[in-house]
Order: sequence, then structure tokens, then C-alpha cells
Amino acid sequence: MEVLRKSLVAAALPALLIGCGTSSPKPNAESSTHRAESQSTFDREKSLDAIRSAITSGDQAAAQGLVSDHLLRLPGDASALAFASQLARLDGDIDRAVELLDQAAVSADDHTKWAKRAAEVMQTAGRTEEAIKRYEAILIDEPDDFECRHDLVVTLNQRGFRARANHHARELCSRGEANVDELRALLFPIRAFVGFDEKPDSSDAETLTKYGELNVARALHSEGDSREAIELLRQSELVRAKDPEAVAFYLRVLADAKLLDSLRASVLQMPASSSDYADDWIAIGELAMEDREYRAAVGLYLQAVQREPGDAAAYDRLRHALAAAGEAALADKVAKHAVETNFAKQLARQLLTRSEFDSAAVDQLSKTLTNLGRSPEAVGWYRLNLISSGRYQSSHAAIGQAVELFNTDDVRAQMLVAIRCGLDESAFPHQQWLASIQDSKRSVSPNNGTSEIATSIQSAPALVPKFRNTARSNALHFRHRNAATPRDKYWLIYQQLGSGIACVDFDRDGQLDFYLAQAASDPPSGVAKQANVLYRQIDNRFVSVAMNAGCDDVGYAFGVTAGDWNQDGWPDLVVANLGQNTLLINQGDGRFVTHVPGDDWTTPMFSTGVAMGDLNGDLLPDLVEVNYLNDPEIFRDLEFDLNGKPTYFPAPLHFHAASDRVFLSKGDGNANAVPLGPDNTAAPGLGVLVTRLGTERQNGLYVANDRMPNQLWHWNTSAQGFADSAAGRGIAFGTSGQPMGSMGIAAADFDQNGQLDLHVTNFENEWSNQYMQDVSGHFSDRVVAFGLEQQSYPMVGFGAQAIDFDNNGAVDLVVGQGHIEDHQDEGRPFAMPTELFRGDRRKFTPVEALGDDGYWQSNHLTRAVATCDYNKDGRIDFVTTELNSDVSLLVNETATPYHWIQFELVGTACERDAIGAQLIIQFGEQRVIQTVQTGDGYMSKNEAIAHFGLGTASQVDRLHLVWPDGSEQTFDELPIDHRWLIIQGQRQAWKDRE
Repeated sequence: MEVLRKSLVAAALPALLIGCGTSSPKPNAESSTHRAESQSTFDREKSLDAIRSAITSGDQAAAQGLVSDHLLRLPGDASALAFASQLARLDGDIDRAVELLDQAAVSADDHTKWAKRAAEVMQTAGRTEEAIKRYEAILIDEPDDFECRHDLVVTLNQRGFRARANHHARELCSRGEANVDELRALLFPIRAFVGFDEKPDSSDAETLTKYGELNVARALHSEGDSREAIELLRQSELVRAKDPEAVAFYLRVLADAKLLDSLRASVLQMPASSSDYADDWIAIGELAMEDREYRAAVGLYLQAVQREPGDAAAYDRLRHALAAAGEAALADKVAKHAVETNFAKQLARQLLTRSEFDSAAVDQLSKTLTNLGRSPEAVGWYRLNLISSGRYQSSHAAIGQAVELFNTDDVRAQMLVAIRCGLDESAFPHQQWLASIQDSKRSVSPNNGTSEIATSIQSAPALVPKFRNTARSNALHFRHRNAATPRDKYWLIYQQLGSGIACVDFDRDGQLDFYLAQAASDPPSGVAKQANVLYRQIDNRFVSVAMNAGCDDVGYAFGVTAGDWNQDGWPDLVVANLGQNTLLINQGDGRFVTHVPGDDWTTPMFSTGVAMGDLNGDLLPDLVEVNYLNDPEIFRDLEFDLNGKPTYFPAPLHFHAASDRVFLSKGDGNANAVPLGPDNTAAPGLGVLVTRLGTERQNGLYVANDRMPNQLWHWNTSAQGFADSAAGRGIAFGTSGQPMGSMGIAAADFDQNGQLDLHVTNFENEWSNQYMQDVSGHFSDRVVAFGLEQQSYPMVGFGAQAIDFDNNGAVDLVVGQGHIEDHQDEGRPFAMPTELFRGDRRKFTPVEALGDDGYWQSNHLTRAVATCDYNKDGRIDFVTTELNSDVSLLVNETATPYHWIQFELVGTACERDAIGAQLIIQFGEQRVIQTVQTGDGYMSKNEAIAHFGLGTASQVDRLHLVWPDGSEQTFDELPIDHRWLIIQGQRQAWKDRE
């Protein structure tokens, strides 16, 4: 301000007179004498009143003359200069209006007042960035001008400069001066602070002018539309001008979207001042994670949380990096900090929705913030509560003492330790790696998930899918019930989840059958009114045989699977119940017998998923039991308010999570129960997949958890237990490093680079995950690159499966969706569409299916999805279950000229289902890999076949098989458009019955 003052003094008087629209007479002795006499008799206040009156009455010409006369007599009068500025504004000359206020600031003792007025003029005229610079200049000279700092916070937030606004809000907190909006902003530091009634239009110039590019980009990003946010920022004037905060946020959005090549290139061009912002450190930390420099990533994320301690997503990323670095205990510590950070937000929301402050809630919020190392914010909320209750004056001194205390070096150091969660920065050096990324030779990530295989794949043109629901016409009559008397809303947590289906030829007659789970009871003690149903297929019609077959289990059932537990060649069934699970051994004569494989099997559990496959390398199938919760409170009914609405809706984190178990086969029908990790790894599990993932010879067990990190378990022979490697492999968290509400899993080589990839469905307001595996076994979430972020964000995804619906050789996707509660009165969807996505190795495109408008044009509460070729026509069908509704059999009737081939494997030296076997087919110049899997995602079992769409290929030149025990076989020149039975060790492939 002093520099500004001195620069304006010399030119002040001439500028005044030029700007007032008068001509100054040539000075002489007579005129000077006359002016002195006039000034001695001039009534300043009367003149100012006359100017004010003329402006008020709208007589601008008179006001202009009065101002000019006044300034001729008193050239430096700040008040008259302010009136002159007002007149310039009325004439639309903003530059002149600001110039006059600058002159007033130079000539007046209270210069800050007029400097702020100039900033306000800029802001009102829409020149906000210039106004911000003026506010910041004032605060350099007058750091204790709290009014100015408040104004600056408002202005910055209005234009989307959240990080800069939060810096000043924290400064106000440290002085004990923060208001409620500033405290709220610190709890929600990333989202746009201005409210949008609907998604903003990034192409609308009026919207961008009104709210600012950064605000619009933040709103788009927070609503899951990162692609549009990226495009807006990329073209924005702020990013082009290298505004450091705008560039930092642009980098963060690129990082969230996992557009890592663009991120790496952009980081090389960012301004050095962007390092002042947490977003910058988060983005660079993402590159470190991609390069698997996990300890460097920890150090980078520590820099981020120090700059923005209210950013829960930054703590999620820090947790992810620690877990990947093998620092499980520290990761748990950070996870608790993130939970407390979100809890503080929840408390604030409750406070701000009430008409007056709740002292108990304020105390809880203040304690939480203090524990998080954010004492100034804690005192700020406590101070506002005192003001609200009229007790501030009596406590003013105590507040002042607190403010003095947390401004001491010792307390600041203690707060920083808490913000860092006690981590020692020196243990996580990042400087060397950070210097290395400036090497332009590394502008393209080496871990981009491509290989020679991917470049050789050529898919045939895609066709329009056609699926018809034939369940009713095929006599597949099954309706799910979530209670003895079905509840259509206000569900207990176990009533939300639905039940699954197993696609299995149980009687080996060559026709596919269906086993459907039922939940028509009221646990823990209620008896089911309806049992699980086994539908046997007889010439495209289905007949219920469950009662005669002895598999009419009456538990509260969730997941089901099929596998050959006793290796006798007949598929057995496993049912996951809320209570005791059920293992049904196929007798080979159309009957099943219940078998208990060990004492631990009888322990009641809340099991949602089951799978069967060899997990410890002894070539015998093991039983996987995925459990959700372990808490008797799940049975407590909801409480309702006076309007008949639940006082809360149950969510998984409201209860104690359950640990998963694996029952390792002894080879005699019995098994030893082994927990998956220690007690602190318990998580609400839903989706399950057992297969070979990456370079390991043994199968892995992948579990999709609800609101907690997903897990990838492998057997450790030396430790005789399971170890989780999901974080290190990149499949534990979402793109922003946070745990998701994960449910379904679809596994396939989506980009056809020879590695198995994973699609994971999640809750609403979350993207699905598209985990793409590279040749080294590491995964990267490419959901934005694959075009799934906008489509998945508003949906609650459940079952999902990979499917090539037209046999063109590209892997497509089907996703079942539906909410877990009825919030239609809030404008949120309840039932949701089942969606098909066409794949082309690089992206997915939503596609409308033909064949059954009654199904495809309706919304559903879909839960399980399973694939099969139920009529053996070479076109993959799928079946869905719905909450409290009928099963649907979607028969593929796509008119396709493309060819196909299917394989059914039977192991002899390994387990008969050959889980983890790899099939590599070659046709022409193409080479495609599939891996045999089970668990199959959400509560279901797909038909046990490997299906390949071949496009226009006329034959399969070679099938190369790698069995789970490592043995290999090769078959040449197999005819297409057939299903083949391959028996391990036999040289002949057997064509299936037509």
C-alpha cells in the first residue's frame, strides 16, 4: 500500500482536475489570491451535502459541477473524490471510478477505507480477480484489518478460489475472528462454496461470468463429471495464465480421473507457486503412486494435509500410500483420522440445519477438531456458540487466552504433529523422486497398461444388442422376498441386499439349471415362509425340483455358488445365509445332502458371498465365506419421527464389521477354518472373486467391501495364513484414495492386453472402478478414460458381468442397479435401469438394447447378475434377481453374423473346476486370453464356460491351456461355433452335444 501511495502522490492533483471535466485556468497571482480567499470562506460540509443531494435526486450534471467546484477548492478531499468516483461508476467508467478512489486513499488518513471501496467497485463491476489483488495488497499493510479479510474470503469463495479463501479463514481463526461461513468452509474445503440448483452449463458464458470458471469446474468435479471439468479448466483463462491455484486444481482433477499421461505432462509445465496448494501435492502424489514410489507418495501427501487439514480425501490418499508401502499400523491411524475428519463434517451439518446452536453438539465438534490438530477452528465454533447464547462477554477473556495459546510455537508444533497423524516426515523422503519427474523423458508413464498383445487385437464392428426377458414364458417363476412379509421401503440393513443365483447343470443332462436364493423370513429367529428354489431345465422350460432334490434351504439367503467340493464330478451348492451357511453335496441322482465340513461351519454368520476354488495350492477346492457384519444391532428395528420418517437409515459403518473366512479342504470332505487376516482387517464384504490375478501361480481372493478398502488375499505358505496386497496392487481404493461402497465385480481382459482387469460397482455419488492391470500385475483405475464416470455416478451399482453380446471379439459390460432405500421424495431415483455398455478395448459406450421394451424401458431394483448360454446358441444370455420382485432371464437374440467358441474345462491333476486356468486362443493375427474364475462378483455363479467372440474369424488356429498345476496342453485347428469339453491330460477335445 505504501508503494501504491507514493506512486500516486505525484500525479494526484492533475488527474483530479482532468477527470472532473473542467478546464483549469492558467495560474496567475490574481487567481491564486482569489482561491485562497474562497477557501477561507468555503463550507466543506455544506458542499458535500449539496453533492450528496444532487446524486440522490438523480441530477448527475449538477452533481458533477458541484464535485468539480469542490475539488478545485479542496483538491485532496477524499469524500469529494469518493463522490466523483460514484459519478464515474454511474457513467460506466469503472477504471476512472477506481482511479479516483485510489487518489482518495492517497490523500486521506483513513486510506484503507477508500482502498477497500476501490476493491468493492472492482468486485461489483465483475472484475473480481482485480478486486482480490487489491484486498490482498491492503492486508499486506494492514494484516489486522479483519473486515477486509472477511471481504476477501467471501470474494475468493464466490470465484472458486477455495484454497486461498481457506488460508485467510484459518488466519481469522488464529485471531479468534472467524465467522460461521468461514468455519463451515474449512470443514468442506474442496467443493464449490456457492450453491448450484442444477448442474452448471460449462459452455454458458453467463454462468461462467457469474460464478467463475473455478466454481463451475469444482461443481462439475464434485458431481462426478470430471471430464467436463477437465475440458473447462484446460480451456480456461486462469489455467492459460498459469494462475497457481487454478493449475493446482486442474492437476488434481487429472489425478482423480487417472489421466496420468496428461497429468505428467502438465506437471512439467506448472508454475512453481502451485506448490503452495494441497491440490498440487495430491496430484504429484498420484504420479508417485503410479510409479510405485509409495514412501515418496506418503511424503507428498503429508505436504498436502499440512496445507489443507480439512481435506478428508487427502487423508484417504495418505492411508492408501501407507498401506501400499506396507505400513499397516500407520495406515490404520490415518484411517481413523479420516473418519474423525468426516465426523466433524457430519456434526457441522447437524448444527447448521438447526435454528440455534446445540451446546452439546458444539462441544463434541470442538473436541473432535482439537483432536485433529485444528484447535483454532475448535475455538471458533465454541466462540460462536457463546455469542449465540449471549455468554460471550463473560467468556471473552478465556477466548483471548486460548487464541494467544495456540499462536505459540509449542502449540503450533503440537497441532502440526496431530495434523500429520504423528508421522515423521523424514521417514518418507520425497525430494529425490520429485526432482526426477522433471526429467522430460519420463513424460509418459511406463505403467500405462498396454502390451504387444493389446495392439494386435482387432474387433469386428459392433452391432445393436437385442435381449428379451423370457422368464415367464420359460416358466421360470421366482419372486424374491426380503422378509416373511416383504417390506417395500425403510429396510433394515440386511433387507436391502437381495439374493443371488447359480447357473449350473446340476444333473449333467446338458441343459443349464438355476438355483435361486430366497430370504422370506425374519431373522434371527423367524422361519422362512419360502425356501430356495432349484429350477431344472427340460427343453427350454423350467420345473421347480428343490423339495424333491433336498436343496430347499430355508435360511435367510444371500449369495450362492456351485463347485465340486468332493471332486466326484457332480456340482455341489453352497448358500450364504444370515445364520448358519449351507453346503449341499450333489449325490448324482438328482438329490442333495446337507454336509457340515467342520465345527466352525455351524457358527452363525452374516455371510453375503461364497465361492469355491483352490487357494492354498494343494489342488483341492477350498470354501470362501465373505461376511458383512457381526453385530446384533442389525436386528433392531428402525425408529420413526412424528412424520413417519426413519430417524436414520442403517449403513455398514454404523455396525461392527465381520471377518471373512476360508475353509481349507482336508481332502476328505472336511475343512479347517482360517480367518482372512487379523481382527482389524474385518470389513463389510459383498462381492467376491477367486481366480489367478497377475503373475502369481496361485489363485487370489478379491473381496469388494462396503465403505472400507477392498482386499486381495493370497495364501502365504511360510506364515500359514493369508496376506492382503490390494493396496499395493492398486485395487483397494477409489481414484481419490477413499474406500468406496463396493458391491459387484466383473472380471475380464477389457483392453485385451493379456491381463485380467476388474470392474467394480459402487454406491451413488461415486464412480465405479475400472481397474486395468498392466503386465507387471499392477492395477490403475481408468474409469474416466473408459468413459464410465458420468454414467455410474448417480447410480447404485450391484451385480455386473463382462459379456460379448454380439460376438465381435470386444468385451462388453452389463450392470444391474437400484437404490437401497426409497428417497424419491427428495428427488433421488429409487428403481434404476439395467445398463449395457459396448466395449472397444479403450472405452465403454452406453447402448440401448432392443427386444423387450417392457424390461429395458423400466427401472428395477436389480441385485444379482449372472451370465450363461442357457440355450446353447453361442450368444451369451444373462439372468438377474431383483429385490422383492421377479427373476428375469434376458435371452440374447442379437442378430449377429459373428462366430464364437466355448470351452468347458475338467481338471484331473488339479481341482475339477480348474479355477485359475488360462486359455489362450490364436486366430489369424490375434491372440486372446481368458482366465477361469469363480465367485463371479455379487452373490452369484456364472455358467462355468469360457466364451470367446471371434468376429469374422473362420477357425481357431490354436488353443493353449495352462492348468492351475502348471501343466500345459495345446489343441490346433478347432472348428468354431461349438462348445468343447477339455479334460486335463487328454489329447482329444470333445465336442459338446448339440
